[in-house]
Amino acid sequence: MPEKLPWWTWVAPLFLCHLGTQASLNFQIVPGTAIWYPPIAMGFVLIHWWGPRVLLGLYLNAALSAGLWDLPQWWYWPLYAMPETLEVFLSWFLFGKLAKGLCWLPDRRQLLLYLALGIAVPVTVGVPYLMGQFVLFGDLTPDQFAQATWSQWLADVLGGVSMSAVFLMIFTGHMEKIGLSITNKGNVTPIIPAEIPGRHIKLHLPILITLPIILSWLIPFESIWFLYGFIVLSTAI
Repeated sequence: MPEKLPWWTWVAPLFLCHLGTQASLNFQIVPGTAIWYPPIAMGFVLIHWWGPRVLLGLYLNAALSAGLWDLPQWWYWPLYAMPETLEVFLSWFLFGKLAKGLCWLPDRRQLLLYLALGIAVPVTVGVPYLMGQFVLFGDLTPDQFAQATWSQWLADVLGGVSMSAVFLMIFTGHMEKIGLSITNKGNVTPIIPAEIPGRHIKLHLPILITLPIILSWLIPFESIWFLYGFIVLSTAI
């Protein structure tokens, strides 16, 4: 297990999350709310590989991109970025630190633990927090709160399950092997056969990460549920 990560792991989350933000703009339903929002799922994956350094890029992207979401009150943008950052932090803190979870999800217990503490609890805390801010600052009306909260909660949970759980299970062992993960406990058994050279993982991982983003620019709004299903089924195949 490597002692330290490359310097670029401090800045890569900012650019990756911004790509995800740009892709999600086509799926906005009310100001600040989209049924497809990859940065949360990306954050869930990266923080379990790279640790809390991921939070800086995640926060900056959320704050600097708030104007893209029909949120004109720029003085609130730093506050709007906090719930998203809190969700990802809680995933790492609750699952990785308190529960000492194994982020490569080697068995059913670890998977269920991650789904509960790594996804469901953080999203249940973060989404009402965000929507409450929108109502408090006048970006949403009170009667929009329930529908917006439910839509964003469902999007964050589905994104977490269909993207982050899959990536953690399949790639964590190889990320540790090639020196791109320091948050694991060692003795990781990759699901993908170990004889696959590390250079192939380095080449293919960026493609696999950006493929859902590219597809989200191409598919219509009504087909987002097919995208969620495509990610899970293509991995299963």
